[in-house]
Amino acid sequence: MATHDLPIEFILSRSLSEGIVKKDDPNLVSVRLSQSRVNGLASFPSQPLKSNILNTINGSKKYSAHFDSSRFADHRHKSVSGYGLADSSSSEETESDFSDRDDDYPFGGNRSVATVSSANARSSETKNTVQKNRPMKLNSHVDYVAHITGRMDPWELQIRKLRDEGKELAPQIADKIANDFRGLGSHQNSSINNQPRDNEDIAQRLKSLAIEVEAIRDKRKMETEAMNHALSKDIDDCLARIKEERDTAIRIREEALKQEQLEKERIAKEAEDKKKAALAEREAQEKKAMEASVAAAAAAAAKAQKIADDASKKVSLETSKTASIFVSEAADKEYQHYKSVLEYIHDEVVVAIDSNKAVKKSCADAKREIVPLIGQLINVRDEIIRVAITIDGVFKKIRDSHGDNGYYWIMNIAAKKFVQQAGNDLLVKVGPAFPMAHVIVLLFTNHPKFLDVMMARFCKKCPYVMPMYIAKNNSDTPDLHMKKLGYAKKDKGWESAAQYNARQCAIFSLYCAIMQTEPPVGRNIYPIAHAWTWMARILNMPPREITPALISSFVDVCGHVYLGTYGHQAKKVFRLMMSDFIPMIPKEGVAGATRLKTQLEDLIKTGRLPIAEGRDIS
Repeated sequence: MATHDLPIEFILSRSLSEGIVKKDDPNLVSVRLSQSRVNGLASFPSQPLKSNILNTINGSKKYSAHFDSSRFADHRHKSVSGYGLADSSSSEETESDFSDRDDDYPFGGNRSVATVSSANARSSETKNTVQKNRPMKLNSHVDYVAHITGRMDPWELQIRKLRDEGKELAPQIADKIANDFRGLGSHQNSSINNQPRDNEDIAQRLKSLAIEVEAIRDKRKMETEAMNHALSKDIDDCLARIKEERDTAIRIREEALKQEQLEKERIAKEAEDKKKAALAEREAQEKKAMEASVAAAAAAAAKAQKIADDASKKVSLETSKTASIFVSEAADKEYQHYKSVLEYIHDEVVVAIDSNKAVKKSCADAKREIVPLIGQLINVRDEIIRVAITIDGVFKKIRDSHGDNGYYWIMNIAAKKFVQQAGNDLLVKVGPAFPMAHVIVLLFTNHPKFLDVMMARFCKKCPYVMPMYIAKNNSDTPDLHMKKLGYAKKDKGWESAAQYNARQCAIFSLYCAIMQTEPPVGRNIYPIAHAWTWMARILNMPPREITPALISSFVDVCGHVYLGTYGHQAKKVFRLMMSDFIPMIPKEGVAGATRLKTQLEDLIKTGRLPIAEGRDIS
């Protein structure tokens, strides 16, 4: 039979008897009967012919016909798997360096060492010739690394040296096994028994080589682990340094950005401070200039007032008899005062505002803010308070921003709008006079100068609030006299006398509403006492055409409060008016006189006067 068909028990027993392996060798392990080989023994394929089996037993047949010499010639022990130092000692190499695979011992039974060596030589020469004509072939990762780096791993060199030594023993082992098989066929036990010592030496040497290889691998593994540990530590240290350097760089960058931002903020703050300082200086200069202008205007006004007073005294001495017909001395003095206020606004304030574009624009914006409020005012308490607060805020803002010039300018605009609104809204009914009167009285509380401006506008548009009748001077043209009286200019001339009387009574109704209105807090600085003064003055002058209409408007708007304030004295005045004054009214004022007479008759009959429509606000 062929060598690979021998029972495993027989091969083991022969190996023990010949001393190739020891019976108590710890490297031996039990195997199943189905196994066809054990470590250290090789089995070779052969032709399954009966003649070949007999020739194997008898040793009479050469196996050159079935033996492929190129298998032995091309035999190379395969390199350790893996890459680099650590892979050479990996656990993937499960077989011994001196493998018992068939390819590692390519020769048959009854084959001499010389034959094998000769075949090896011929094969090597052939292979060397071929290798000279083709590029070098790298058989393992270790060879590749050595080719790249130019140096071989020292541990790998030792392992290969031991492998080469093991390969040198392979032909001896092969010849020994072949002789043993031939001895089995020819029963030449005597020649086999003569070589136990050689077998034991070979086995011990192989075992020693295996131990040395394993020791080298352990050393290389330990060294590799140490190197890997050191390398890992170096990598960790390097990464830590990189992280620290990166954190430091980020911190430095953040600090630089922070410093840059602080510097920008500092520069911006300095620029803003400089801007504010320049603005404050400019405002101080403007304020100083305004104060100087106001002082000059006040001096000029005082001088003009003195001149006017002197002229008035002179005129009063010359025309004392005729002047009393048109105005009382006290009323004329008040009129001249309010007239000077209006002249100051026109000659000084308006000129100063118009000369400064920025101030003019600011005042114009303020005008656009308050004019619509006055035009849309209704008789509701919350609305009245809202409008008063808004206008009060505008007055203060302009006063703080542009001084007295701006202050008088905006107050003049408000007063002008109130008088104009009264001349339009109170022609039919007097109710709308009271919400306007409430706003005006509230403004008097925080802005006393507004009273002078308001009275100045009344005197210009309705001089009967003094009361006074404007006399025509010899130098006055008809148009100038009409303008002094307060007539309104129309497209085709002046308004009619009826239109004039109605509009004058409407404006006078607002004046009457102001005298009787009390603010929610404090007192009215232009109280109902002025109603007594007005009535006394009007009755001490000869009546004109418009006089009964003015007195009738007085009774309608503030007669109830006048009667309630002065009681019996007020009734005496009305009786005197009924008996002595009405008969003095000229025929041109007969319509107004008739209505006034009816009102007085009702008062005498009932003893009271009705509350004016719209006086009570909701």
